[in-house]
Amino acid sequence: MTKSKAILYIPIYLLLLNSCSKNNYCDNMTLSDVCITIINQSGQETKSLQLIDEKGRFDIANLSSNSSTSFKFRSPGENVYHLLVVLLSGDTLKSQEEYIEGGYRRTAIISETDVTTKDSSSY
Repeated sequence: MTKSKAILYIPIYLLLLNSCSKNNYCDNMTLSDVCITIINQSGQETKSLQLIDEKGRFDIANLSSNSSTSFKFRSPGENVYHLLVVLLSGDTLKSQEEYIEGGYRRTAIISETDVTTKDSSSY
C-alpha cells in the first residue's frame, strides 16, 4: 500500500472506531453508573451541550442534526441532572431536572423548542 493510500484510510478508520465506541459506550455499566442517550432532532447542530448534576458539569461533544451519543457517568447514590443545550442559531434549551441513581438509563431528545427525557430502563 502506498503512503498516500494509507493516509486516505486513516480518517476512515478513525471515524469507524469512534462510531463503534459511541454506540457501545454504555454497554458495560455497573450499578453505580448512569447512562444518558442524547438524540438531536432539532434540525441544527448543537453549539454547546452540557449535563449538569449535583456534583458538577460535564461538557459533551457537540451533536450534528439527526445524530445521537451516549454518555456514562458515575452516580452511586441519589442525584438529579438536567441538560443545557445551545443550538447553532443561539437558542438555549434546558431540560427539566430528572431524578437518577446508579443503574438508571435515560433518553433525552432535543427538538427545535425543548429537551424531553424518557425513562429507558433501570438496572
